[in-house]
Amino acid sequence: MENSVTVTGFGRLKQRLGTETTVAAGQTARQAVENLQLSENSGLPLTPVVNGRVVAWEYLLQPGDTLTLIPTIGGGR
Repeated sequence: MENSVTVTGFGRLKQRLGTETTVAAGQTARQAVENLQLSENSGLPLTPVVNGRVVAWEYLLQPGDTLTLIPTIGGGR
């Protein structure tokens, strides 16, 4: 797709997204996650990363971007 964004993930998200998932550019990272119905299905808080940089959920996705969703891990003392 010419006007698309590739979406990837780690762990359970990688299994759910498969090898090649795309969404339309021109939406925010949050909208992309909601449209893929991942927000409630991941079971983990997510961190959006676009082209290797952590971004805000309001980041407007551009054609050719790669949105990587990383489950946020917490813990320790």
